[in-house]
Amino acid sequence: MLKYQHGDPSVRFVHGNSKRGSLTLDLCKTFALKYRTHSEYFTRYENIRGSIIRFHEGNLPSQSHHLIFQDSENIENSSDLGMIVNFESTPNDSDCDYQEFIHRDISTANKWGRNGTPISTFFSANFAIVKRKQGQPVRWFHSELNRLVSVASALDRFHENLSLWSEQKYGMIVICPTGCHWQKKGKERVFSPTEIGVFAMRSKTSKDLLAKMKCSRCGKNAIRSIVEKPIRL
Repeated sequence: MLKYQHGDPSVRFVHGNSKRGSLTLDLCKTFALKYRTHSEYFTRYENIRGSIIRFHEGNLPSQSHHLIFQDSENIENSSDLGMIVNFESTPNDSDCDYQEFIHRDISTANKWGRNGTPISTFFSANFAIVKRKQGQPVRWFHSELNRLVSVASALDRFHENLSLWSEQKYGMIVICPTGCHWQKKGKERVFSPTEIGVFAMRSKTSKDLLAKMKCSRCGKNAIRSIVEKPIRL
């Protein structure tokens, strides 16, 4: 969880459409949502750790996305750098950022209750908190978020077009849902760009491809895939 204190000059609050130091709520929420889709990549290659804290009690559930930008040379103090993007529930799907089925807690002050039936809930970002290193300019965070969003957009294109993935000369790591990672002699299973090109003849997207694959160790369907090396733009 990101650590911060009110009044700290290295903390910046971003609300609504406000623009401070080129940081906007739209940019912050865009990366937070991209991270949800490509968390394996950003954890492995960018040292970014993410978590979602859910507040589903009452009539106005909210979700807080925490992203910590870890310093590989100073892991202990990595919680000093990162951001929080808060999403509140909204009754309208026209202006929401994402939809999720959630269980509402129906407990009362005097009685524990069971989780209710999952309800379709729409969430929209309402503020962000950015925590940078002491003395670090806001423009650094703005530039870094733009870079990360560009990387995520490239990953989106790869996953939607296996031919493009193959043409860009990136291999593919397939990750088993049980965690065994299709291990072969202690290593993860990696498909070469040439193999991906062959897969592209029958499957347009990575989702189509993974639906046809099963782990040779546990028999489960593979549900995630990432590029074998960092994207260079």
